[in-house]
Amino acid sequence: LSTFADGALRFEESAGSDFVATFDSPVHMQSTSKIYVTAPDVTGVLTQELRGDGTAGLTKGGVGLLKLATTSANGNPYAGTTVVSNGGLVVNNTVSTSSGVGTGNVNVNDTGNGAILGGTGYIGTTAHPSNVTFTGSATSPGKAILFPGDLTSVTGSFPNVTTAPGTLTIHGNLTFDSNSALDVDVNGTTVGTQYDQVVDSGTIALGSAALNISLGSYTPTGAETFDLIHNLGGSAVSGVFGSINGVAGPFAEGAAVMLGGQTYHITYAGGASSDDVELVGGTGGVPGDFNGDGVVDAADYVLWRKGGTLQNEVSTPGVTDSQDYLDWRARFGNPNPGSGTSLHGSAVPEPATLVLLFFVAPFFAGRNLGRTRS
Repeated sequence: LSTFADGALRFEESAGSDFVATFDSPVHMQSTSKIYVTAPDVTGVLTQELRGDGTAGLTKGGVGLLKLATTSANGNPYAGTTVVSNGGLVVNNTVSTSSGVGTGNVNVNDTGNGAILGGTGYIGTTAHPSNVTFTGSATSPGKAILFPGDLTSVTGSFPNVTTAPGTLTIHGNLTFDSNSALDVDVNGTTVGTQYDQVVDSGTIALGSAALNISLGSYTPTGAETFDLIHNLGGSAVSGVFGSINGVAGPFAEGAAVMLGGQTYHITYAGGASSDDVELVGGTGGVPGDFNGDGVVDAADYVLWRKGGTLQNEVSTPGVTDSQDYLDWRARFGNPNPGSGTSLHGSAVPEPATLVLLFFVAPFFAGRNLGRTRS
């Protein structure tokens, strides 16, 4: 570990072997400071508070990995912006009411070598949200990466990390551009321990970013639902993924996604609040199309009202309940996967209107409306 006149810290070790260096004292930044981790197979760990005067912020430098792993109730109390333009930053603070990156925003800006944000901690707080923005490079797209879960630096090619699945919580807006990416591990069906999840309480803009899913040794069945972005912000997700696992999109609501030889469908209106980003397994049809006719419409509502067997359920496969209605309502008017139709582009009839149409239409259909006049 080295220190420099500008107040920066520098974790140095020759590349070629995985190396972890831990710094167990608080670090005080008098101005916006850089913390360098020089080699891609080196991890620098700060276990105590990272503090700052005034608007002092943090710039992560070097191609290695920096972990902010404080257990303090204060989190890392600095107010400036956090910038990751090279290597990786892992936010692993443990107290949910504090922020691992202070109260400022977080900008992940790839400058060509790749920039990663990951962790199992907390970014921002309810009182002081921290917006997180990913800006990739057009010359090397997909290297400004959000990678939830704990990360460990390794020898090898970018992204030079291995991961343990986990949940990263962001209090603030989450914004991707078309040259950035969300990378997740799926090693099983339990969120936070077997597959990665981002929890976000602000607005979510996907911006045609890439989604990359690593299965490891896990073999999916095609029936699971993976809640990749759990949306607590109350607003619908804007935008879609521009590619998934290297397959070019865009991937509109309900588009088919092949994962481990199984067919899933991407939804941007999943979960109990109908605004999560999920991969949904099942029969391979359109999510919310309960009668399997290829479109989410009034007939699906009628089937739900009658308590019939539902196809293409989103949240509660095999159980007909009130959540199915919410899932149907969020997708009303959505046609075949990949059509590009706006999720919220159709007005949803009120339940009373739907029931009336259901009973009135057969009545008129049975009347002799073609009688000739005498």
